[in-house]
Amino acid sequence: MTATLRTATFAVLASLLLITAVPAQVAGANAGTLTAGSVHTAPADFDAATLTNLTVDGTGDNASVVMQSGVIDDFEDASLDAAWSGDTGSATIVQSPAYHGSKAVEISGGASGAKLFRSADAPSRGDTFHVAARLGNTTSDEDAFVYFGRQSSDSWYRIELEQSTGSIVLAKSVSGTYTALDSVSMTPTGGVWFDIGVKWQSDGDINVTVTNTATGAVTTTLTADDSTFDAGAVGVTSRLETNQFDYVRTVAPTTATYVGESHQVSGARQAAIDIGTLHNASADITVEYDSGGSWTAANSTTVTSAGNVTLSLPSVASSTWRVRVEVSRTAPDAAFALRDERILFNNSAPAVAGASASPSGGATISTTDPQLSIDVSDPEFGSAQGDQVTVTFYDAADDSVIGTDTLSSNGTATTTWSNLTGGSHSWYVTVEDQYGATTTSATFTFAAPAELRLYNESAPQQLLTNTTVTVNLYFENGSGPALIVNRTVPDGVMNMTGLPVDEPFIVAAEAPGFVDRRIYVTSLTQQQNLYLLPSSASSTPVLFTLQDYTGDYPQRSTVLLVQRGINGTYRTVLGDEFGATGQFPATLKTGARHRLVLLNTDTGERRPVGTYTPLAGGEQTISVSPLGNVDIGGVAPSVIWIPGTGVIPAANSSTVGAAVSNGTENLDSWSVTVVHDPPTGSNTTLWTSPTRSTTGRATTTLNLTGLRGQLHLETTYTVGGITASETWTVQLQPQFDDFGYSLVGLLDSAPSALLPAGDVEAASRAFALLFTVLTTVVVAVATDTTSELTAGVAVLLLAAFSVIGWVGYGLVTVTGVAWIGFAALRRGVV
Repeated sequence: MTATLRTATFAVLASLLLITAVPAQVAGANAGTLTAGSVHTAPADFDAATLTNLTVDGTGDNASVVMQSGVIDDFEDASLDAAWSGDTGSATIVQSPAYHGSKAVEISGGASGAKLFRSADAPSRGDTFHVAARLGNTTSDEDAFVYFGRQSSDSWYRIELEQSTGSIVLAKSVSGTYTALDSVSMTPTGGVWFDIGVKWQSDGDINVTVTNTATGAVTTTLTADDSTFDAGAVGVTSRLETNQFDYVRTVAPTTATYVGESHQVSGARQAAIDIGTLHNASADITVEYDSGGSWTAANSTTVTSAGNVTLSLPSVASSTWRVRVEVSRTAPDAAFALRDERILFNNSAPAVAGASASPSGGATISTTDPQLSIDVSDPEFGSAQGDQVTVTFYDAADDSVIGTDTLSSNGTATTTWSNLTGGSHSWYVTVEDQYGATTTSATFTFAAPAELRLYNESAPQQLLTNTTVTVNLYFENGSGPALIVNRTVPDGVMNMTGLPVDEPFIVAAEAPGFVDRRIYVTSLTQQQNLYLLPSSASSTPVLFTLQDYTGDYPQRSTVLLVQRGINGTYRTVLGDEFGATGQFPATLKTGARHRLVLLNTDTGERRPVGTYTPLAGGEQTISVSPLGNVDIGGVAPSVIWIPGTGVIPAANSSTVGAAVSNGTENLDSWSVTVVHDPPTGSNTTLWTSPTRSTTGRATTTLNLTGLRGQLHLETTYTVGGITASETWTVQLQPQFDDFGYSLVGLLDSAPSALLPAGDVEAASRAFALLFTVLTTVVVAVATDTTSELTAGVAVLLLAAFSVIGWVGYGLVTVTGVAWIGFAALRRGVV
């Protein structure tokens, strides 16, 4: 590897390490986004504005400020709209003749006339409106009427174009009483469009102008001063013949003005105005700010079509803004609608202070209902537009919501995480402001206290739900006086909340009908199980003493953990410090195999002592020697299984059994039973040895050909009148069909057959190592090969011996790693 390549590789690796070492960046932090700080879009907003010649139309999000086009109906949609009522069956939309556009309404009336009326958009006092009317027949007598201010069928104003009488009349009717307000003698010409204009003034003056649109000349004018009606429906009537009407319209003001309610936005950067409709008109838009008692224009533009208009805003100290729109008509049927207007600013996402998060950092807490908290800030807190943030707390294990909190100023968000189980927990928050900006925090961890569950040791699945247990907990409490906590547990489960954290302690339990028990607890956050031995069970009192010749296990800080196989794994059933006396009294189930472990509470070092089966009471000494050995006196008999491997071939002439030697106490009797456990079906006993009263070996030769599953070898022994048993399980491996013997089986059986029981394991290991060394030397001398390949042969031989159990897998692993390292050094890889 060249120096340049090494340098590049190091740079890449260093970069990766730096990347993984830096906490995840907070999403959205300090990313300014243009956001609406204040919006006017609702009816209440528009009602608060100053409107000139404009009205508020619609509700909710559909509200707008509008300027009507002035057209009541021009019939260009080819249908009589639903606002018309009366003799609609006598009305037809025609394309010709038409006055405005390409369509008009034609009404055929008899002697009493056919009438159409509408109240929607009808004119009232102060309006000027027009209706185009045409007498359809040029030779016959016919009449056309235009109504306004109509209250009912007998109360109204109307203009009468009468060929039948040769006059044009302005009349009114009040509850059926007819009055001609003004009239001229004139026969209106048939086949000609007349524009009838009515200026209905607020003071009651009514001025009517009738214009012949063919010549453009005013045919006549009529006037009256009458205040009988202020408003009412507009309508048209044909009498005697068929007439046409078109372009019913009001004359709207030529200009309109919108001055919006003021916005309060700090740091405004843009205005947005949504013009929904702009037809035959122009709009001058100006955005202004309060410059200290007067309004100053910040930006302006003129538009002639609908759309969303945006104007950039300068940086000024003021936070008060408003929008002004001035509309100018360019045609009578102009239309304008303002949907909304808003002031925008650069919104920054809220921020979380990870260092303030609690609980965090893997801390151990004393409750299962902790309050989670974290400090949150937002640049918009305190601004003119203000802000409100929602803080959502999540369980990092499954992203489920724990709780929420809301803030409108810089502060601390909190929620309670209830009913936690013991152990490690993780959480994080997302913070979203009212403008949609979101920030996600890092993940924080802590540990919650677990439960202490009390079981019957003789029935390990049985929780002591119907037994009242008195539990005492002992804490050293540092340099202060010892702390003792007393609790009563009626249902088999004790919550360990409220106990001191980060401190080991002793749990002692007492219950009627059970032997007193105590265990040593290293962590408040791990669920603990305490197994109480029934007083009725056969038990043996034992006094364990400690003799430490190394200084690694001083009496004051060494704990003895007594474990027993429960539900498929070793569980601590007793545990306590040896203390100043170096003694640990215990009451154990007689004949049950236990495992003993020494724990140095200062260093955390654990050292297995071995297994122990209590058969007779008394003192048992645990010795720790300078050579690293840990011995226990007074142990149960030693059993060596034949075969000693976990897997054997299912072959003929397979040797199975056990060799038993005395512990401190002499054997009274013992025997071995071999049981076949097939994959399916029932177990079968293949052999039971005669009962023996002396140590030695008991084996038999079995034909295992064709068997599958497992063999269970069980040794039952009696010492001092107390009976116990141990079991060894062997997997059956199908053999090669072409051979009546197996090399693995032969090798495995050889040491057991040739050596005394106590020497088998050591002899097997010594033979394996000797064979490996000799074979490696022969390969090195007899062949011209490298030292790497020679070492590889040694590793393969040791691996083969590990299969039949003569050497451990650890030895194979160590030699394999050494071989690989040696080869790498030789080749310059490292």
